[in-house]
Amino acid sequence: MLCKTRGVVLHQIKYSETSLIVKIYTELFGLQSYIFKGIRTKKSSIKSNIFQPLSLVEMVVDHKEKSAIQFVKEVRNSYQFISIPHDVRKSSIVLFLNELINKSIKEEEANNLLFNYIYDNIVLLDSTEENFSDFHLFFTMHLTSFLGFVPSGNYSDTNCYFNLREGIFQKQFFEDEYYLDKSKSSLLHQINNSSFDFSTPSTFSRKTRNEILKSMISYYLIHIPSMKKMNTLDILEEVFN
Repeated sequence: MLCKTRGVVLHQIKYSETSLIVKIYTELFGLQSYIFKGIRTKKSSIKSNIFQPLSLVEMVVDHKEKSAIQFVKEVRNSYQFISIPHDVRKSSIVLFLNELINKSIKEEEANNLLFNYIYDNIVLLDSTEENFSDFHLFFTMHLTSFLGFVPSGNYSDTNCYFNLREGIFQKQFFEDEYYLDKSKSSLLHQINNSSFDFSTPSTFSRKTRNEILKSMISYYLIHIPSMKKMNTLDILEEVFN
């Protein structure tokens, strides 16, 4: 069945001497793997650089249910990046988000709300010119609402310690890896209950930004048992140092 769908590129691997298999999160079919035969030759009409991390594409696919590898008839950029390839800070954020999405989303079915969240935020990051150093914090936190473990909204002056394992704020605090202190808990609550604002400069110090992001990733690792350690945290820390 031939269908047109938008997609977000997540990962590519070489297949044979001339081909690629590309994992793409699609609007119509969720997470799918597509084979592009002969793409790594000079004669190919499709250039392999179209499949950079989080590239936004539009494809005509020959979709077959229950097939592990799908075939593509046509592919092109649905949105051409303006600033991401030329800004090391943005490209570092994209590498982090790409790894996060790749390791946390496993859905092989359509989820329009999740797809639009990812797609629209990538466009938003590319099109803004400043005040984006906290963008990945908000993206990471709000993604949890689509993955099924969004933090509880029960934060208060008394329920001021976040329990990473239970996903709730509570009165008791214990000195172990499953609890955030009062300061981090307050920041997590603020990020979870507000939208990102590109018009306002960041109020987070470098140290605070790094610490709250690491806490968020710990939260992911607890609630997605199959998820592996994130490798791009060090890159972000260095770039925004």
